[in-house]
Amino acid sequence: MSKDIIGGVGKKVIQLAEQDFPIKDFVCAHDAIHSRVLFLKAKTEFLLVSLELTSLPEKFIEELKADISLRFSIPLESIWITVTHTFSAPHISTEYPDFTRKVKEAAVGSISEAVTNATSVKLAADVVTTKLNVSRNVETPLGWWLGKNEQEYSNHEIKLLKVYAKENHQLLSLLFNGDLPPAVMADSYLAKGGKAVSSDFVGYTCRKLEEESTQTAIFLLGAAGDQRPLEKACEDIIAEEKIERLDQNEAGFALVSKQGEILFQEIQTSLADSKPEFLQINEIFSSSKKVLLEEKVMPVPTKLLQPTIQFDFSETGKQLDIILEGVVLGPVFILGTQPEMNSRFGKEILSSSPYSTSLLVSMVNGAKKYLPEMRDFERITYTAMNSIIAAGSSEKILKEAEGFFREIEEKR
Repeated sequence: MSKDIIGGVGKKVIQLAEQDFPIKDFVCAHDAIHSRVLFLKAKTEFLLVSLELTSLPEKFIEELKADISLRFSIPLESIWITVTHTFSAPHISTEYPDFTRKVKEAAVGSISEAVTNATSVKLAADVVTTKLNVSRNVETPLGWWLGKNEQEYSNHEIKLLKVYAKENHQLLSLLFNGDLPPAVMADSYLAKGGKAVSSDFVGYTCRKLEEESTQTAIFLLGAAGDQRPLEKACEDIIAEEKIERLDQNEAGFALVSKQGEILFQEIQTSLADSKPEFLQINEIFSSSKKVLLEEKVMPVPTKLLQPTIQFDFSETGKQLDIILEGVVLGPVFILGTQPEMNSRFGKEILSSSPYSTSLLVSMVNGAKKYLPEMRDFERITYTAMNSIIAAGSSEKILKEAEGFFREIEEKR
């Protein structure tokens, strides 16, 4: 059984008032977005901050981590800041300082809550499956593009990490990790124009779990670089060799709640277990590794990308710093990466982990767009076009990750 594990959880709404809008394309909020936190301590600390946003600039992350470390006396290397990757939230920008301030306030407030209310905890792990993710790579007369392809690979596992209060076995936090991009409302606009802020379907699931089962539910994005939700509000249709976009507008939110409810029910099958098998955790071990990858050009801005049979993947001659992060919780290993990875590739990376339970979390402490595989470059997929990482990098990351697992075992 777990020994001397201290844990706390926190949640705060990122407060958006009517007068805050518009924030770029966003004109209102459909549902609230949050900062959620898990704090663990066993000899050393681990602080996980999850924000219901699309991505975060590195400068913002560095400043927030420095502030957190100073306020709460937590080492920088023990802090993970990540996002759910909902596409229905504004980006942090100097153009909207009030929004940036409110994100920071929610993050600090939720951390304070977690640290202040920390108590003795026990952890358990489990796996369920989902039917809600599917490959987005489809071949069209114009080239490979975004669609729905159930013939391509999708890892349907949802890995769960449960945090219970030691005294009464109350479920304090449920972490769920899978290759599920919260993108039901991606690219969708309201009928009157503009977009609505939303935590998307995984946010719905988090709220429902918090209503029914746990104090906090934290979604951790897995290897979803080539994945999409089963149903989306906005779809690209290739007709007569041109792209037509079909948008259900706000009617698409019915798909958010529908799929959010399905995911909730899938996870609830695990929570019915009244006698979980608790993990033996005597300490928390954290480590990181820098990997240098070749940078490539991005000749076409993201919003102007289209399917094509020719594309410039030239290297710039510069290198990119990619950070792999690892946290060991007894028999559980959590691998954090900055770039998004393909579903099959994520499973391949974790296959070399010596731990009984391994999670892969994307967009940890920064984002580097996508890590394309060689097949992406050969096909000229959206993933390859919309990346700054050059061909051959996935093979290098795979080898570096294998070495990272060995190094951590040697250090412990």
